[in-house]
Parts: sequence; C-alpha cells; structure tokens
Amino acid sequence: MALHLFALLRGEKHALIHVVGRTRNAKESQMKTRPETYEWLMAKTRLGRRIERLGWRRLARIYWASGAKVRRAIQAEARRCGYTPSTILAIHSR
Repeated sequence: MALHLFALLRGEKHALIHVVGRTRNAKESQMKTRPETYEWLMAKTRLGRRIERLGWRRLARIYWASGAKVRRAIQAEARRCGYTPSTILAIHSR
C-alpha cells in the first residue's frame, strides 16, 4: 500500500488505491465539484434537513458557488442559529 501512495504522490495518473478491500484507479476517484442546488440543500433526510446538518465551512463554500436562492437559505439558517450571516461567512471564507 505504501508503494501505491508513493506513486500517487509522484503524480502517476494510473496508480491504484486500495480502500477497504476495493481497488480504484486514481483517475476515477477524483471528485468533480459542482454547486449544490436549493432542492438538495433543503432536502429532508432521516437526520433532518441537509442545511441543518452541514458545517459552516461547507455552507460558506456552497454560498460562494451558488445563486441567490441558495444564498438566501444559508443566510436564513445563520439567522435562525443566532448568527449574523456576514460574521459566519467572514470566519469561514474561502
């Protein structure tokens, strides 16, 4: 396993990663980032709404990458928790 991690650190694109019994190509495991939608953010899971479960750092990243509807929802959540939106976003800025 150390050999595979070393290959990744050297920048080899096709090095293998062993993750809990699974082998993945390093190229396949790279995540593509996309802004989350309003519907995704407000969706109810078994633990509550996603906006209530995410950390402020992640919400700040979503805030800066999203449109007005998502920004308003994050600002409302900050106010509901007793914070000013500008303070939260400044602390967890990019």
